Amino acid sequence: MLQIYEPGAPPRTITASGNLSGEITWSPDGSALIAAAMDPAEPSTHVTIVDGRAVAKPLHLAFDFDAPFFGPPQWGPVHLAPPPEPPTVAGTGLDPG
Repeated sequence: MLQIYEPGAPPRTITASGNLSGEITWSPDGSALIAAAMDPAEPSTHVTIVDGRAVAKPLHLAFDFDAPFFGPPQWGPVHLAPPPEPPTVAGTGLDPG
């Protein structure tokens, strides 16, 4: 279960897809969050905020849960950024960046 608190509003309760690990990560634009599952084999919970309403859906997310070094999932771009220049032919040690 997730509880969302907003200043000046009553708390909202969201039912999660399963047992949660307590690790939560917000999207960069603040429109969604992921609550990681306790067990990577179980679905995590993806919550989107649309017009002030929270909508939760299960999300199968593969991650390594190796306590005590586990951290929340990180948001990233759909595609990787291109390298600043073409790689060199002399080996990666001389590549820019």
